Amino acid sequence: MEKIKLLVFLLLFFSPLMTVNALDNVFLLYVSVHKNDAVDLNGFELLEGKANVYPSNPGEYTLKMVSQEEKELLASDLQLSFTAYADKVNEKGEMVSEQVELQEVEKVLRLPYSKEAEKIELYHEGKVIFSLDIPEMLCVPDGKCIDYCQGRNDPDCATETTPAVTSTTAEPIAATTTQAATETTETKITTSPEPTEESTTTTMLKEAEGKTPDVMGLLPYAVMALIIAAAAIAIYKKSTDRDIEKKREEFLRWKEEQEKLKRP
Repeated sequence: MEKIKLLVFLLLFFSPLMTVNALDNVFLLYVSVHKNDAVDLNGFELLEGKANVYPSNPGEYTLKMVSQEEKELLASDLQLSFTAYADKVNEKGEMVSEQVELQEVEKVLRLPYSKEAEKIELYHEGKVIFSLDIPEMLCVPDGKCIDYCQGRNDPDCATETTPAVTSTTAEPIAATTTQAATETTETKITTSPEPTEESTTTTMLKEAEGKTPDVMGLLPYAVMALIIAAAAIAIYKKSTDRDIEKKREEFLRWKEEQEKLKRP
């Protein structure tokens, strides 16, 4: 019984790990597409999430993401439909579905992140009906320098970027500095005292900082715990059923003996 309790505890402990999904960076595009090919931009940002736009063959409406060199990074069939069905009550009081023609359709699209991406375009039967310049939307003065905007004339990134060294003597100087640092390090290593237990513990703690547990690596153990728990419960139930049947047989024998004693 103690083993069963332990297995149930392990199952409850590891169950949340089975639902963990790693999030990626995505471009969130929120648009309203009109039947007359007009497109309204309702929102655009870079955030964490799971993409819902995947590469596929072009369709009537095709969404594309291209680089500055017009290299196609993504093409996906958007599958837009301006037909919907609404439930209503007819004259007989019955609930029926009625076809409704829409004039516009809203779409919330999460495109996979790519630092090379420069534009997002929407095509209708091969004609561009919408184009979004990604750097114009993201690389603006807002007090933040994100990785995507580095090297894209973002004022916030310009204040954080150190000017590159253009001197032709930079490489030899770097090599000399590296060599000197190496010699100094070697000297320190030979003259430094033996590490104490306290310094060793401090070093191990520093190395552990910033490291996160491999959550997905625990998934096989969680599945194994689930299987073992299910098997243990089944065995326990079978054992319980046998005990109940045994008690029942004993009761029937006792009852039969009592009836025999009552007979003259």
